[in-house]
Amino acid sequence: YEQMKFCTYWSYERVLGSHVLHHEYGIPTLSIDRPYRSGTSGQLRTRVQAFVESLEIKMIKARKDEREQLKAKLEGGIQ
Repeated sequence: YEQMKFCTYWSYERVLGSHVLHHEYGIPTLSIDRPYRSGTSGQLRTRVQAFVESLEIKMIKARKDEREQLKAKLEGGIQ
């Protein structure tokens, strides 16, 4: 969600939407308050990149955990 800073009209919808997406569907969300002026695209880009990187790290960790669990099951079944 993107919202102009100090524009509280839509803030309730943003919070509710983020909560539902994350807690009921497991979908990560990113909420950004931005100033009215348009010269902050660099900061916005940095925040989005950091969010994407955090998702990538979580995916890599989940895959590693799955592999370790599978390896443990296979080693346990061989004995």
